[in-house]
Amino acid sequence: MTIASVAISLVASLVLLKEVAAGNSFSGALYTWLAGQGWSIHVGFLVDRLTAVMMVVVTFVSLMVHVYTIGYMADDPGYQRFFSYISLFTFSMLMLVMADNFLQLFFGWEAWAWSRTSSSASGSSGPPPSTPTSRRSW
Repeated sequence: MTIASVAISLVASLVLLKEVAAGNSFSGALYTWLAGQGWSIHVGFLVDRLTAVMMVVVTFVSLMVHVYTIGYMADDPGYQRFFSYISLFTFSMLMLVMADNFLQLFFGWEAWAWSRTSSSASGSSGPPPSTPTSRRSW
């Protein structure tokens, strides 16, 4: 199911890239996060040429990782958890790429870092073997 979702995201990103290459772009607030007297913080997206290219790159690489991990993680007991983490990783990267303000960029960055760390930790079923090639040199 997650692979189909990422594949749909890739197709949508390619369609968006075609639209942006034709001269269209999007910059707008979706909703207001916080508001006070004379100030407001919005959640919104900015989609321009660079954003559209990065969306295609992120979704393509994510789809390849999803497809590869089907076989790689097939016998691992943390299979579902790992896929939930890399799905969150993909969402976080897309949020980071499409953010139109620094606060949203920060949240995307932090979610990206957390999901990256969590997916790395969930993929191991124990400590690494203590062979000379697996020891850290520091």
